[in-house]
Amino acid sequence: MKKSLPPMKYWNSESNCAQSVSCGLLDEFNLKAEKEIIHPSMINLGGGFGEGSICGANSGSMVAMGLILSNKGVDKDKIQELRDNFKEIILEKFNSLRCKDYMEEFYTEDGIFDWDRDDRHEKCTEIVQGIFIEAKKIIEDYLVKFT
Repeated sequence: MKKSLPPMKYWNSESNCAQSVSCGLLDEFNLKAEKEIIHPSMINLGGGFGEGSICGANSGSMVAMGLILSNKGVDKDKIQELRDNFKEIILEKFNSLRCKDYMEEFYTEDGIFDWDRDDRHEKCTEIVQGIFIEAKKIIEDYLVKFT
């Protein structure tokens, strides 16, 4: 994956996965003012709500996707349809939407997540970049075809 993708500027500055993907998408679609509200709003979504549930990169993508598309005048039903398409693509690519599933190799036998393992950040980077690419593609494909 490329290190120069938009979410990497956030990811490399200590933002979490939700903040990085949502703000990377908002930058990509020129919603810079909205980013000032979204970035701090995403803090609790990193690490699958801090408990390994829905990955923050997925949550951040869905928040940004809703904001970007609604600002372009796309109706709620279409945005939800695109959300469902996004979820299908992510399930196909990563076999889950859950952080715990993506990161299962980093859990100890006691079920404790090992945040300090050297390769953990690399794995998260792969997920952040992959999810960003898929979300951006869904948004762009829709906007090119229908606006």
